Amino acid sequence: MPQFDIVVTDTVAVRGGIPCRFQYAFTSIANADEAPALQAIQESNMLYFFGLEHFQGGVQEAVDWSIGQFMDEYIGTLDESVPQWETEMEMAVESEARVVDTLLVYTISSSNYTGGAHGMYSINCHNYSIAGGYELALSDLFDAARQEA
Repeated sequence: MPQFDIVVTDTVAVRGGIPCRFQYAFTSIANADEAPALQAIQESNMLYFFGLEHFQGGVQEAVDWSIGQFMDEYIGTLDESVPQWETEMEMAVESEARVVDTLLVYTISSSNYTGGAHGMYSINCHNYSIAGGYELALSDLFDAARQEA
């Protein structure tokens, strides 16, 4: 069974005089190294949580990579002519995990503000087979007839 640990990051990164606050609360599988299925779920969760593709590494490396990528993509494109109120940046992402029968249910909530009138919010859920380490699809839960209903 997975054992969970919360890895918290609360930091401000500054580039070109523009600050950006990052608040992460990543639910890590503390015993992921005990089973290949748990390791696969942990790696998948890191990709979803930090918005990374083809990443190999630990949680702290994912934090650093994610912050660097955000700073490059958003802050790196701003120039001094942008009004101050449009340069207020904040990213808050948290996750929670729970075991339901043979499944691991993982929920990611994010709130991003990258300047302007309002922020962007999202909630994403991912369901995994604990034994198999794979993400479930609708076809894993229901036969074709029930999917059509």
